[in-house]
Amino acid sequence: MMALGARIRAYAATTPMGPLALVAATPGSYVRARLYMTLAGAERPMQLFTELPLARKWLEAQPAASSA
Repeated sequence: MMALGARIRAYAATTPMGPLALVAATPGSYVRARLYMTLAGAERPMQLFTELPLARKWLEAQPAASSA
């Protein structure tokens, strides 16, 4: 998980990244998703959900990543 977080941080430094909605269906996946969000540390909107429709609604309300 630490390596994945480091890779995401490095990637985020090179290109704009849009919003990310994570959906966790089990308590274990919720914990791992929270850990990912902490380790990734990317400058992007991130939100964790337990239901897919709520995640989609949140994503649709987010502005697109700028290409500046």
